Amino acid sequence: MKGKKFAVKLMVAVFFVLVMSVFAAAEGKPMTGVIGDADGDGRLTSADATFIARYVTGQFENIPNHKTHTDEWRRIADTNCDGFVSAASVTRLARMLAGHFETLCPRGGCLRCDPTHGKHRFPGGSGTAEDPYHVSTPQDLNAVRFNLYAHYIQINDIDMYFDTRNPNGLFYNNGAGWEPIGTFESDINWFDYVFRGVYDGGGFEIIGLNINRTSSRQHLLVGLFSFIREGTVKNLGMVDGSIKGTSTGGAYSNVIAGSISGFLRGGTLTNSFNTGTVIAVNEPYVGSDAHAGGLIGYVRYSIISDSHNTGDISAITGIGSFAFAGGISGWTIADDPNNASHISNCFNTGAIYASNPARISHAGGITGLMRFGSITNCHNKGDIESFTATGGIVGFASVITIINNSNAGNVSGGLAHNVGEIYGTFREQ
Repeated sequence: MKGKKFAVKLMVAVFFVLVMSVFAAAEGKPMTGVIGDADGDGRLTSADATFIARYVTGQFENIPNHKTHTDEWRRIADTNCDGFVSAASVTRLARMLAGHFETLCPRGGCLRCDPTHGKHRFPGGSGTAEDPYHVSTPQDLNAVRFNLYAHYIQINDIDMYFDTRNPNGLFYNNGAGWEPIGTFESDINWFDYVFRGVYDGGGFEIIGLNINRTSSRQHLLVGLFSFIREGTVKNLGMVDGSIKGTSTGGAYSNVIAGSISGFLRGGTLTNSFNTGTVIAVNEPYVGSDAHAGGLIGYVRYSIISDSHNTGDISAITGIGSFAFAGGISGWTIADDPNNASHISNCFNTGAIYASNPARISHAGGITGLMRFGSITNCHNKGDIESFTATGGIVGFASVITIINNSNAGNVSGGLAHNVGEIYGTFREQ
């Protein structure tokens, strides 16, 4: 009997491997070594199915040598949206493959599934670049999470006050407010499901968005979006929002907060603004981080232009921890100058604060820290304060170009020699 049961599970796992391969192909990824290659030998074989079956039935805590993180497998396998990888959820996946269901949740997994998935009808558009989905209501905005690759255009202002702040609101979530679009907390992989599409605000505003998320997991990303990768947001105003992320994840955890997105990687943000508060809080554990930006918490390999912030921004940690705060972004970094980030034609008037006394705290009117890139034609009028490096434009600058920027705000810090009108600390390498 045990042999038959395992054989059934193994057959289900074979289906699982096949669907993983389909998802990989749809993303333009190689089929081997990324999705389904559970034993890491570069091939899709019956051995992979055995590994996956043993993982799903609890014999492994993770899939050895696999490049896809455990959290990603769990999300994909949780097809009945109960928060667990169970025999029932895997059976549902098999039934979908056998044609009993037309679809599951996006890309095969739960992704915090909503019962309206597959049923939501936007007031216009088909999701293409030529004919983007029209976003008009809070429900439309929420439905963006069900297709992270589509094109969207907002066609009017969207008031989120009631739905995210009132106990009877659709997205109140017991006071936690809006759930960021995409994966927003994880112990291992903090970018499993990210927004890769285009969101055009159409020159309109999202008003009163409230986020107050606390997580004990290793990574927490908060904002309208959690993570934008190779995607675009443009022509969008975030007005009177209250964005706060608090991490209790312990040593080497991080919390990243921005009004539009926690993280922007390889993407573009243009002609957008924020007027609300953004706060990132982490407990004073060794190596823990807090990043807060008026628009984006953490930027990598991206372009930001023609945007501004007027809200107050704070990154708060304690001794032994790291804090980074900026009017546009908290942290802006690249690994080499060929993939640099660039910020241009932006300004800030909000108060920017990176906590004192963190082990390292950097604050700037435009960005708290920048490595590889440029800041051009940017201006600050807000008060800037941090402990380690404080600048009217950038707190800590390394291998960047700073052209035609100005500051009219008060700049202060605990280390007076690292306080400057334009930058606090500048390194040429």
